[in-house]
Amino acid sequence: VWTSSLTWYAGYFWLAWELPSVENTKFTLYKSADLLTWTGAFTNLFDTDTYGALYAPEWTVGITPPSLICALGTNGAAPNTAGRVYEMHPLNADMNSWSAPVLIYGPAANAHADAMVALVGSTYHLLARRHTNGGVIDTIIHGTASSLTGTYTIDGVADWAGWGTNSLEGPSLAQLPDNSWCFYATRTPIGVANVERSVTFDNFATWSQTNNVRGATTASPSDQ
Repeated sequence: VWTSSLTWYAGYFWLAWELPSVENTKFTLYKSADLLTWTGAFTNLFDTDTYGALYAPEWTVGITPPSLICALGTNGAAPNTAGRVYEMHPLNADMNSWSAPVLIYGPAANAHADAMVALVGSTYHLLARRHTNGGVIDTIIHGTASSLTGTYTIDGVADWAGWGTNSLEGPSLAQLPDNSWCFYATRTPIGVANVERSVTFDNFATWSQTNNVRGATTASPSDQ
């Protein structure tokens, strides 16, 4: 299991993931009513001549039914060299039939991965990891749109949130009971991966400094 993401829909928990391979061309779904017993639900394959490999399927937040946001390579390439962000959504409650991928963001000049979308009020917020400097530097970008598939206006680049400008992967968002939002990501300096968190109380306008999540330090990076 690699870059997994969990959501709740139609009476089940749904777990989506990709296989840990640069040639991966599918995402897999499992479902559970109790988080203890899981059954396979669906495996979606892609035309690799068109899309290349798939990275990091991530459920949308605040949208019913949920969609999956992922990075797909273009023209057979991997997302870490030519990745763009796509949306796919289930066509029925059993999630065994899915739409074709729809491009929502990704200029050809940059590679993108680890993307997710959250709906806050009537605004869709996109977070994604952008590779720059040949993939050496990873930053989290932010954009907004009035619809899930965009067009997204990118208004957060470089150190827009005060999280730093390198080594961030796997952004994830959770809304807390006080209506604030908590951002989680993995920071991956050489030899260690720390899960970090940051909080916003004003719908993504300003963020707290990141701090480590205790007990979530690993020897290798993975999405959380």
